[in-house]
Amino acid sequence: MPAPSPLAILTGSVTRLIRELASYKEEEAAEQAKYESMQSSPATDEYRFRQQGQVLEETKRMVPNVRTNLQNAMKELKDKLASNLTNGEPGDAPDDPLRQAREALAGAEKAVQEA
Repeated sequence: MPAPSPLAILTGSVTRLIRELASYKEEEAAEQAKYESMQSSPATDEYRFRQQGQVLEETKRMVPNVRTNLQNAMKELKDKLASNLTNGEPGDAPDDPLRQAREALAGAEKAVQEA
């Protein structure tokens, strides 16, 4: 099996970062709900409440970090696509690397806008 091309590697990176961003956004929502639940409960242990606050803050710090990484990977992929552009439109094959790269870019742009 041949080694993956640089275009395939960048496409995989962008796809992974899209999933990672979505995962952190889901985790942030879950941790926020847990924090608010603990905040409204009178029986909450103060130590656990502070710990949950720290977990929430760490999760919130990861979202912009992953978004920045995704934007950097998108730029690299766009540059690679521009240098590999030879015949305009991607082929009809679903495993065409140019088609996969463009689809990954479209998904990444949507993910960045939603985040």
